[in-house]
Amino acid sequence: MNYFRKQSLFREILLLAVGVFAFIVSFPIAFSKSPFWIEQLTPFWICIYLLPLLFHLQRCPRFSFLKAWSFYFLGSMGILYWIVISMKNYGELSTTLSISALIATCLFRSLFSALAIYLWTKFSSHTNRWMLGVLLLTLQDYLLHFFPFGGFPWISPGYALTPDFYWIQIADVVGFHGINISIYIVTFLLFELKTNTIKKPYVISLLSFLFVIHLYGIVRLATLPAAKNHPPLQVAWIQGNIGQAMKWNPQEKRNIIQKYQQLTQTLQTQPTDLIIWPEAAVPISFSQNNKVIIETKIHNIHTPIFFGAPSYKKVDQKKYYYNSAFLTDEQGMIIDRYDKIHLVPFGEFLPSFGFDILKKLPAVAGSFHHGNNPKLMQIKDEFFGTSICYEVLYPHMFKNLVRDGATFFVNITNDAWFDLSSGPFQHARFAILRAIETRKPLVRVANTGISALYHPTGKVELKSELFTNDVKIASVIPNKIKTIYVTTRFLAEAIMIILCILIISAWRKKSKYES
Repeated sequence: MNYFRKQSLFREILLLAVGVFAFIVSFPIAFSKSPFWIEQLTPFWICIYLLPLLFHLQRCPRFSFLKAWSFYFLGSMGILYWIVISMKNYGELSTTLSISALIATCLFRSLFSALAIYLWTKFSSHTNRWMLGVLLLTLQDYLLHFFPFGGFPWISPGYALTPDFYWIQIADVVGFHGINISIYIVTFLLFELKTNTIKKPYVISLLSFLFVIHLYGIVRLATLPAAKNHPPLQVAWIQGNIGQAMKWNPQEKRNIIQKYQQLTQTLQTQPTDLIIWPEAAVPISFSQNNKVIIETKIHNIHTPIFFGAPSYKKVDQKKYYYNSAFLTDEQGMIIDRYDKIHLVPFGEFLPSFGFDILKKLPAVAGSFHHGNNPKLMQIKDEFFGTSICYEVLYPHMFKNLVRDGATFFVNITNDAWFDLSSGPFQHARFAILRAIETRKPLVRVANTGISALYHPTGKVELKSELFTNDVKIASVIPNKIKTIYVTTRFLAEAIMIILCILIISAWRKKSKYES
């Protein structure tokens, strides 16, 4: 008997381990300048990774919260392992503290998922369980865009779907949260297909659902309207490839600025409408009252430059620092500035939780304050929406920028602190969904790569590889397309409310029948 129990336990553990592995490889995994080939299979992994946990909890529902918490914790550790690299190499933390930071992040992030699975296990017998699962897991992903510390939605499942080019096109209707809903629908239909004796309805539902989604993508790509009355803008980007160890070395400031100037000088014979330098390209803190940036003045270059640099303002003799982006005119005079709103917790600011001791720990990129408002900037007759670094994770921010008049986007970032890890490849995927949701071109300029131009279909049209010096000129065609996602304020939220109503209705009918 003990032998068979051990065999059964081993099978359960192995099954859960397969689920954790599938969760990890649902996102790009890399330890070099290119991710593993398995990256192209992430849409498959993201649809099936949860099934081993669901099958196990159906057979053995005890301790469902702890099991789910452990499941998501281990998966998150594998996906976010680069946090240790960033904290240890550039955050001035010891190996022990760096690993502790990773563990704390993954434990906290996994709480939301564990709670969703616990509630599903507890109440699925009382109502339509696949609808309940879709609602709870979508809701926890939704909340992670806002909590904790302003949100950290890095491991949202929709980003694993980007290799399935046709599926992700539905984002211009249902948005990113709708993409998440569609993934969970497939997952739970697969679960029902496996666990129900009557399989035909679930086979038909699953195949029909996938067919309709992919048909929409094919038709939408074939009928996407071309931009009218919007001549192309010639937008150049400078990928300086400045290592993180060098970037904030005071002795290297002049060398860094000269490198950007020299790379920009190569554009003097080529007509450009806008030149973009990446996040914190100029490693000097500027007063927000300063109107002249001599560091961006380049001989024979009379083109506006959009660049990142720290800025500060004084209030009562105290300096408040911001992660900022500046736009100059053709003469190098500052004409606009944007202060980053969504800061990276523990990277750009330290949540103290009320404990003063935590304030003494260093943040990886500095101790910044949050900006106040999203910003549109103007080049010729076009307005572009600005964002810095992982703000590209926030779909509502891009939606609001389009509603305010953005005809294309610029995202600047510094991914040097990821080193050779999964981080740059995971980060580069986020922009794909923002381009599709809004049907706007998006120019992403990264210090060490990956810099790219994203077409409104999500296709990468031009690219600078990781850890290379590069200068590229992209032909950006702005547009005033307003997608259903942009014009409909709360469509994904409405879908979740409808699911909630259907679940409550099924619950009441079942309770009435049983009584």
